[in-house]
Amino acid sequence: PDPSNNESTAEVVLTPSADLSVLKTASPDPVATGDWLTYTLAVSNAGPADAQDVVLTDALPTGLIGGTYSADGGTTWLPWSSPLMLGALPAGDTVTLLLRGTIAADASGTLRNAAVVGSDTPDPNPDDNEVEVETPLAPSADLSIVKTAGQAAAAPGETLVYTLRVRNLGPSDAAQAE
Repeated sequence: PDPSNNESTAEVVLTPSADLSVLKTASPDPVATGDWLTYTLAVSNAGPADAQDVVLTDALPTGLIGGTYSADGGTTWLPWSSPLMLGALPAGDTVTLLLRGTIAADASGTLRNAAVVGSDTPDPNPDDNEVEVETPLAPSADLSIVKTAGQAAAAPGETLVYTLRVRNLGPSDAAQAE
């Protein structure tokens, strides 16, 4: 009898969300000083929406020098700068980056490196937005020694002086060389 209450309207605000994650591996593991270390980073969006303004933050660890990255599988290398703006990442897509550098000659112990991914789009599961990789260092030094006598011949009772020349051809600093 009253058709004025047969219709209703409600406004619903839709908030898109994008489940970003980052995975990271190091190669080789362990790595020798003076050698290249390459990190492979996979940034993924499990959706359900596209992630807008995706940013990858990855500060190079102390002991890794000359950082460069590749977004095309290693064909082109560009100087690394963190943070790296990745732009939009569609739902279901993954971006793979290679990040590499040389291990400094005086580096020792273990390299610890963390990567964090974020976006302007809300993330329903931020627990997988950060990853840390530990890479042990395997120092390697190439030592040589040359011994020469100060004179070609010596008579009994004379002092004979020897000169020892020790060199380290690297790539690592030699610790406690004897």
